[in-house]
Amino acid sequence: SETGMIAKITPSATLYHVSSQYTNTEAQPVSFDDGHSLLSAALRFEGPDNKYAVTIFGENLTNSYYIQNGGSLGGLGLYVQEGRPRTYGVRLEFQFQ
Repeated sequence: SETGMIAKITPSATLYHVSSQYTNTEAQPVSFDDGHSLLSAALRFEGPDNKYAVTIFGENLTNSYYIQNGGSLGGLGLYVQEGRPRTYGVRLEFQFQ
């Protein structure tokens, strides 16, 4: 058993890039995304014996605008589903044994 409150610290970062594309098979202008890059990062702190962990994270850190999906609702109109904006938070994990 390790002593102290933090036994391991793990940093991570991800850069995800998508070229311009239509987000559905209908290839309508409303479904076109110009392409985007998403930068995410996290710092995970693990406790002794892996009984708990705390992760501080941020997603889409550059707050890139992008279309996740778009298309037609038949004769009712069009829709656009935007991607998630900058998001950040804390995750807590506990192992009960």
